[in-house]
Amino acid sequence: MPGGPYTSSNFIVQCLYKISTVCLTPWSHILDRLLAMFIRTSETSRGSILSFCIKAFLLLIVLLCLTPIAIFAFIIWFPLQWFRPRSFSYISPHTENITSAPQSARGAQTFSVMSANLCLMPEFIAHINNLTNSVTRGKKMAAFFCGEPVPRVPIGEIIYILPIIADFLCLQEVFDGRSTNQLIQGLKRKYPYIIYDVSQPLHNCRMTLLGSGLCIASLHPFIDISFKPYPDGHNDDKLACKGLLMTKVFLGKDDRGHDLVGYLATTHLQAWSHSHASTVRCKQLDSIYSWMEEFNSATRDGNTSEKVLFNVITGDFNFDKASYYDLNEQRCQFLQQFIDPCIDEQSGGQHSWVVGTELNQTRMHEDRVKTPRGLQRMLVSELERCRYVASTTPTKNSLQKPQDGKRKIDYILYEECPNINTDIKDFKFFTGLATLTDHLPVGMAFTFVCS
Repeated sequence: MPGGPYTSSNFIVQCLYKISTVCLTPWSHILDRLLAMFIRTSETSRGSILSFCIKAFLLLIVLLCLTPIAIFAFIIWFPLQWFRPRSFSYISPHTENITSAPQSARGAQTFSVMSANLCLMPEFIAHINNLTNSVTRGKKMAAFFCGEPVPRVPIGEIIYILPIIADFLCLQEVFDGRSTNQLIQGLKRKYPYIIYDVSQPLHNCRMTLLGSGLCIASLHPFIDISFKPYPDGHNDDKLACKGLLMTKVFLGKDDRGHDLVGYLATTHLQAWSHSHASTVRCKQLDSIYSWMEEFNSATRDGNTSEKVLFNVITGDFNFDKASYYDLNEQRCQFLQQFIDPCIDEQSGGQHSWVVGTELNQTRMHEDRVKTPRGLQRMLVSELERCRYVASTTPTKNSLQKPQDGKRKIDYILYEECPNINTDIKDFKFFTGLATLTDHLPVGMAFTFVCS
């Protein structure tokens, strides 16, 4: 059912939720602006100390005036979380019809998926990542994802515009409410089915202040949707409801009337690079493996007339497959079950065309890389790339060796399905979001043939 998390609730609960949200929003917005003032970025213009103090003082006065209203709203909002009917908001056409035109089960069928970490956070957190104007960035990102198609380019190519409109768009760090609204309004022009505002504020005996930040936009209707929050987090990750968003997608019918479906999931794992964070990530990877099996099994429900074409997971995993310090994550069972198109099956290492997806936050606004074309030119340069993109550390002493700019922490993985031949047609790195986020979006096109 389209709508927010309380769509299926009675009228009184819906009204209470709307009242609490309306009353909390101004207070949180003023607090966000006030905190953001004290965190400078590369793009922050320098003003006089007097104007800074006056603005901060006025914001503080307004914040104090709104605090009683915010406390009242929180008293209403908090109990409602115990009765939250579902953990997401959903957009779909008003007259949804999933009886798509039959497609031949014998012919090849091609789909495309794109994954991107957008860093659409509250403004003061975005400032910490050297980004500003989250609302404006959300609008610009939607325009990029809904851009017009361009001619085909070779596999592994780094490009600044979209060659196609992806069938599935998997997004992470879509946290801020106002920028999320701008993003969703833009995506609705091309994507009729969108899952966003994914969260379970109260879970595992703790409360989170931010949602999961996960969002999936699709050209194809969803049959089933499930969200599982991770039971633990480390440091500031405890404030976000990180988890795994799983979906089952209807892709049409074959010439025998069998339903063609696919499974698509996205996630955002624990951040930071140290031993405790690594332990948390390994637990999260183990949870992903069991949750996806449970979801796939529960939604099949003995339905033998369905044909599963793909099982894909995307997301920001916050580790790479080449660094010595990420060995624990690389050995997890989950990664043994899924195939990474960026890994050479013969050597076991990354393909030569792979580049890093984690940008250097302190340099991403420099003139040479602040445009999509400039960032594209830099990424293909072996000498320059390491200045602007995080590098891998293959051995314990790699800090003494030349940097490679190939720390790829954003993934699109797939699992082979029975009686389905999978062929990866394309894999791309995109620079179209230069200065809008601190990650490079990645995209994959794949073809399936029923054997």
